[in-house]
Amino acid sequence: MLIAGAVLIVPWLAYQRYGDPPANRLTKWMLAGVTRIDDRPSGETIVNSYRRVDLGGALYNKAENFATMAGGAPAWELGERAARDAGNGELGDAVASVREVSFLYLLPSLGLLLLGPFAVALRWRRRGASPCDWGFALLCFAVVLAGCVFWGLLLFGNLPSRTVIHVGSLALPILAICGCVVGLRAVLPRFGTYYVAAASLLSLALYVPVLRPLPGTAWSPSAVVLAAAALGGFVLVALRDPGASGAPNTLAR
Repeated sequence: MLIAGAVLIVPWLAYQRYGDPPANRLTKWMLAGVTRIDDRPSGETIVNSYRRVDLGGALYNKAENFATMAGGAPAWELGERAARDAGNGELGDAVASVREVSFLYLLPSLGLLLLGPFAVALRWRRRGASPCDWGFALLCFAVVLAGCVFWGLLLFGNLPSRTVIHVGSLALPILAICGCVVGLRAVLPRFGTYYVAAASLLSLALYVPVLRPLPGTAWSPSAVVLAAAALGGFVLVALRDPGASGAPNTLAR
């Protein structure tokens, strides 16, 4: 654990100190909402920022954090724009708006997989659900919920410091996806398999097209081959028959 932490953290700390100082700029950006570079220590900056907005402003910022996780008004506006562009035949612009929603906001990023929590709720009324899978899905949702609460309270919450996906831990969307998939698998095994496959294909169709290629760029055949090989390897590992290790063949079941 210490070696892994050193490999991941030490280069970043060195970059903050020597490559792009000051080292506390990101801390002040996220926890105090201050983007400009100054010489104040982090603690002083955080205290000053909260004093400036007072209690009412701080509560408003935290509410904005939680609204951002759900998408809020910006996601709704982007959705309306996507529908309008699609109706006008401008499919590229519509896809770009949907991508923006999926890229920025935690709850909308789950897309079709949002059916997963409802499937987990059905477990209370369906005795045939797998208790192991259901328990894992419930654990994922509990960790995601706790992480979202911590995330929403930790970030300052003004416009430069708000809870969009790329300024939080990727563990939250990953665990949310795992909980949704396993929840569907636990309650509706066959339907869950087809449904998750459809959601995966939709996500692939959403992100593969290059809508605005940069000048001088082109598809890389070698990168396409490597990506296809990686996807095939993942499928083989994910769907392999575990019977050889003595575990039950849950996929066949």
